[in-house]
Amino acid sequence: MRHTKLLLILMLSFSLLTGCWDKVEINQLAIVTMVGMDYDHASNRYTAFYQVINPKGLASNKGGTAAPLYTYHIKRKDIASTHLEAFDILPRVLFPDHIQGIMVSQRLAEKGLKDFINFIERQPNRRSNIPVLVTSDSLEQAMKTYTPLESIPGVDLRSLIKMQSKQSGKVSEKNQVLDLSESMETGSLVFLPMIRLIPGGNLRGNMEGLNDIDANQGNFRLDGTVLMKYGKMVGMLNGKDSALLHFAKGQSTEFFKAVHYDENKKVVLKSMIKPRIHKELVMEENKPVMKLRVNAALQIYDSNANVVLTQSTLKKMQKAFDREVQQNLDELVDKSKRKGWDLFDIQGQLKMKREDNWKKGGYWRKVQVRTEVNSAIRNVGNLTNPYKGG
Repeated sequence: MRHTKLLLILMLSFSLLTGCWDKVEINQLAIVTMVGMDYDHASNRYTAFYQVINPKGLASNKGGTAAPLYTYHIKRKDIASTHLEAFDILPRVLFPDHIQGIMVSQRLAEKGLKDFINFIERQPNRRSNIPVLVTSDSLEQAMKTYTPLESIPGVDLRSLIKMQSKQSGKVSEKNQVLDLSESMETGSLVFLPMIRLIPGGNLRGNMEGLNDIDANQGNFRLDGTVLMKYGKMVGMLNGKDSALLHFAKGQSTEFFKAVHYDENKKVVLKSMIKPRIHKELVMEENKPVMKLRVNAALQIYDSNANVVLTQSTLKKMQKAFDREVQQNLDELVDKSKRKGWDLFDIQGQLKMKREDNWKKGGYWRKVQVRTEVNSAIRNVGNLTNPYKGG
């Protein structure tokens, strides 16, 4: 009898439980994978782009050529209105939780992203780990371009910048919404990847372009770094300087450098792991100096010299690498001082000093950066004595 009463109580309890009363079916969602934002000075209007997944297009394409996604665009005088207008155009519930990237035009980056960042930060479902990209090409064309290997352009670009940040170092790890938000307070530089459309062919604005075997035509490529301070674009670095900077900051795993030794002999050296970086702020003859030391483990990637790799030859290669990289670093330091860019985060080092005289406004510009590069070739590959041929 007791068991029967317990069973009845449980059954009555289950009947009082509510289901997922606020659930939304997946076919009722407009799943956004990438957002674009542009600004036109002439009309004083913002243009927002939303790339929305088409589930039918992502499924098997055997029966037709349905697009894997669609791009909607809305023009309004403020950012909030572009978001609200989306509800009047999209026949589904806007679902931004799967955004893979945010792309902004160069002219908007030059104007400043303060209003855009504030709008994002006010949203209860905002995500701070979304990468932000800049393009100097037509943002409308970029947001209407399909990518060959990845059917979702947002996934393609996110994978590209994530891989390059770890491999070549051409992209910084600090390229997300969170980094821009923190920069609004600290004034530290944020390094956003510059994206361009590859010219020379029909851009992939329609499904017919996806059947072209030439994947270079109408695709994206990385083309340097955009420097942002307080949410505003202050300059650019090319890919070569970007890779050198991130290597000297210990952020990239692989760094490639072609150096010359013994006059006309050339070797391409590659770092094996992230370099060990040592920074130190000191006073020398009453002048502030930041010592930057880079210790790198290298391997031989390629060489045009048919020579046996002796210890003497390896030392010449190492010295050539140290000399040329240090020279390039000194040139980058001079450039950063001329442009007023704190590329090496001198201000961050000054904040760790207890003495007040280190923390005066603009004091970082007086700090002399002294570089030192020390390398060692740890891996020469399987060929120490090159083939001579016939």
